[in-house]
Amino acid sequence: MCNICNNSKTIEAQQLSAFAGQKRQADQMVAATKKMLPNVDVGECVLINIDKVDRSPGDPQNLITVVTDIKNGVYQVDTVGCIIKSWLNRPDIKKATAGFITLDQINKNKFISVREAVSLESLFKGQGYVKCSCQPSKTQCKSKRCQCFKANMQCNSRCHKSGPCANK
Repeated sequence: MCNICNNSKTIEAQQLSAFAGQKRQADQMVAATKKMLPNVDVGECVLINIDKVDRSPGDPQNLITVVTDIKNGVYQVDTVGCIIKSWLNRPDIKKATAGFITLDQINKNKFISVREAVSLESLFKGQGYVKCSCQPSKTQCKSKRCQCFKANMQCNSRCHKSGPCANK
């Protein structure tokens, strides 16, 4: 056998060995994750950890939900008010210690994002980052064109600074 053929066979054997090692490592990681995170069944109450960017300082850190569907290892969860749009992986949810919500309490009509669900659960109407861009005048901000008026909020210093406004 020539030197080039021998080198190519050695390279091919090492590539196959590396692929097998990567596959073995991935299987070990999946097995370790399954050990740490037990299965969650449909109807179980789970908590979703909410990132700081999706909530205000006074909002809850976790959202209480119920698992309603499982497909391909991802979970669809619902809150009392509506269905969460996105499907979640197992590491994104944790089992609740008690059954706060049951499947009977779920409203199956409306799909919303996690951020919208947090603002519904919030005592303070979510992050509160509504800001209009109306031109400052005495008659502005009294129609549904104004973001603040539409959200049933008063205009604040972020909207017009110290300019006149009819919705202050």
